[in-house]
Amino acid sequence: MVSNEQNEQNEPVLDGSLDATDEAKRQGILDQVAADSAGLPLDEVIFRLTQRLSESQVPTSDERIRELAAKIVS
Repeated sequence: MVSNEQNEQNEPVLDGSLDATDEAKRQGILDQVAADSAGLPLDEVIFRLTQRLSESQVPTSDERIRELAAKIVS
């Protein structure tokens, strides 16, 4: 793991994670956000998904993000 001066992780921890497809990355992010977002309103889940997908540079349309967020809150 590589850390910067603020002790933030700036590279993936798991070997092979750079080889993951966008769909595999999207699913991993979806799982993480779902685990962290129990009981939150839809707008907050959409915000979190949008942020994480953007940070991970996983292209996802706004419509798809809304669909994924709706599955989390249902």
